[in-house]
Amino acid sequence: MKSSLPEKWNRLNVHDHRNALSIGNKHTGYPTNLVIKKQSNSPYLFADWLPPEDIDNRKRTSKKRRSISWSTRTDEPKEAAKIAIHWCTEQQKKLLAIKDANSCKHCLSHYWDQYWRREVPIQEPKRGFKKWKREELRKWNASGYGLAAQPFSSITLDEITKQHFRDYFDLLELQAKTRNNSNGSGTKAEMKTLINKLFDIAADDYSGHKFPDFPEITKQYKQVAHLKKSQWEALLKTVNELSGGAAKNSLTPEEYFNLDFKFNRYNQRNWVDLHDALLLQWFFFFRSEDMGRLTSEWFEESDDEVTCNLQKTKGDREIHETTHYRPDAHKFWRRLNKRKPQGFLVAPHVSRQSENGVRDLLNHLLKYAIDASDIKFQGGQSWTTIRHTAFRLMLEDAPNLGKYPDITSFASNGHTSPDQLQKTYLKYIAYKKLASKIRQNVPTSEYTFTKSAE
Repeated sequence: MKSSLPEKWNRLNVHDHRNALSIGNKHTGYPTNLVIKKQSNSPYLFADWLPPEDIDNRKRTSKKRRSISWSTRTDEPKEAAKIAIHWCTEQQKKLLAIKDANSCKHCLSHYWDQYWRREVPIQEPKRGFKKWKREELRKWNASGYGLAAQPFSSITLDEITKQHFRDYFDLLELQAKTRNNSNGSGTKAEMKTLINKLFDIAADDYSGHKFPDFPEITKQYKQVAHLKKSQWEALLKTVNELSGGAAKNSLTPEEYFNLDFKFNRYNQRNWVDLHDALLLQWFFFFRSEDMGRLTSEWFEESDDEVTCNLQKTKGDREIHETTHYRPDAHKFWRRLNKRKPQGFLVAPHVSRQSENGVRDLLNHLLKYAIDASDIKFQGGQSWTTIRHTAFRLMLEDAPNLGKYPDITSFASNGHTSPDQLQKTYLKYIAYKKLASKIRQNVPTSEYTFTKSAE
């Protein structure tokens, strides 16, 4: 047992250094393999713990078990040690609770295991399997709000009542209000769907039993984050400047591949790719998942129109035709097609083995470019924001696209629905226009321009 901390260290065993960390001599039940450690990418100390194998029920893709790490949000070792002990103790309790739940034959956890064993082989061949797997495991294992952590997961299904679901939805709503000031309707719907799937599996064991209904879910629509026209133009200007002006140049394939390409993300060729991706999104309203799959071969040029035959999956080769509504798309396409006449159009150097490789790169560069543009933008700095921007500004520039019958064709072209356009963009555009109209016609108050005598 050390009485003082080493001058230089990267990892400290909390139990071995308990005196120096002011924990005290008495062992209070925390694991003896609990450590605090430094990480090069964070100013804070992290708690690190490998649970015993008998309670480690985490899903893993390899035989080797990995420790659990968590930021203590402090760089002070003594404070970090105390926070780490509290955190680790709570983790122990949760893993033990899950273990107890898993031992229940007719509990929710039992049917989750059946569901998981059945669904993984079905989903694995499909595109998007990694995302599906990640999201399903989150619903079950997420700290605090995952189904595995709920009281009703460790009792038999015939003991579950509607009150359990009321309490659970209250928890989800409280969490959502804290996180983003929403009512959590999306998460509620996800969890309801998963629970119903488990109930379906359990139906044979509970013949004649009526499972409780869920509380009503009130869907909450919020105005999505998007860039204003001036912000969009500022972003494009910044990205072009970061590329050294190459993004707007007419480049041959050789000139494109000879652009500066250092072994980091902030290089000339990547900025050109970001510029190309932004304009592809701007003109064709693609989804974020499409960006890494777009190839030159999917596009056809005819007179002043460019059409993309968007292939949704490699398996069934389902094609969705989409085109542009802005006239300058044709000029952009010729520049893009000149430097990338074949193959992938966005970041062709990034491996496609990972589903998120291209999206991760675009999201990273986008965030940097928004900050560099000095845009006062508080919304989400992800690629979905660019899709929302393309839709919102198109509807502002061409109001007739928001009216029938044009809205039907416009929505289909952008892989969405008229209802979504109305709820996501049009009603907020209408609010803005009405407010502007009223301001022009309502007289001002003389009082607000009168200086007080005092």
